Amino acid sequence: MAAVLSTSPPDSVHLAAAPLARRFGLPWIADFRDPWVGLHYHRPPTPWHLARQRALERRVLLGADLVLAVTRTHARALEQDAQARPRRVVHLPNGFEPDTSPPGPSQPDSRALHAGLHRHALADARRGDPVRGAATSCSRAALRRARRIRVRFAGPFEAEYEDRAVALGLTGIVTWSGPIAYAEARALQRRADLLMLWTPGGYHDCVPGKVYDYLDSGRPLLALLEPEDELTDLVLRGGGTRLAPGDREGLSAEIERRYLVWKEAGGAPATGQRPEWLEEYTRSSLAARLAALLDGMATRAGTAAGEEEPR
Repeated sequence: MAAVLSTSPPDSVHLAAAPLARRFGLPWIADFRDPWVGLHYHRPPTPWHLARQRALERRVLLGADLVLAVTRTHARALEQDAQARPRRVVHLPNGFEPDTSPPGPSQPDSRALHAGLHRHALADARRGDPVRGAATSCSRAALRRARRIRVRFAGPFEAEYEDRAVALGLTGIVTWSGPIAYAEARALQRRADLLMLWTPGGYHDCVPGKVYDYLDSGRPLLALLEPEDELTDLVLRGGGTRLAPGDREGLSAEIERRYLVWKEAGGAPATGQRPEWLEEYTRSSLAARLAALLDGMATRAGTAAGEEEPR
């Protein structure tokens, strides 16, 4: 063993890794795929819980030899933390496996897809309720366009959202798939005429892995994001369109515009292009970067140990 690598969530893995690294005298890399959940994604119920969670996070940040952050926003926040600034921080983003399978046959209707639902996103009305957004776009677009638009949400969902879609007269237009296999989700992405994306409110450093899947598919992308969200830069660099969260008028108009483009093309699948820069986010590329970091730390640790031996 040349190094200890701990990856969260859950954050408890870092607390387990710290004593192991100390016991065996190994360099320790703390990899944060999300910021410390108990502080940043969940509100501590009491001041005591807040102080306790902050103390645990500080112990990890100050104890690790290297901290990996999945977003640049999180990496900058760690580097600017006066009370718990890590020795070294590196941005190592999420990534994806390139999908080389064919897109599949074209569909008789224009289809919008959001794959990989997140309960925080569903519950946060400030960022745009997906059912209400679908209702707006469908009532002003699909219902006027001979019900030729379909909106599909793939992933876990609350039953009340499906009930509300029925109450709004969207049966057969808005569908909820529930959890599906990853391969099936990728196939749906490649067949969609429009991919939709949003994130939980206030999480400006949230960059879900599915954005890379979306960009890899080469399909048109429409995102409901704030300008300061880190995800916004990726979407725009990839040729996607950004609307402000809660902009129902804009969402309705954009979906209808996309529908007219689809209709003008005779129902042919929308075309797009996979960004060339996306290659740096493939899992093989990111694994090589992580391996280089691990090799570097192991080499430095070995050199330090060798220098101490003559004593």
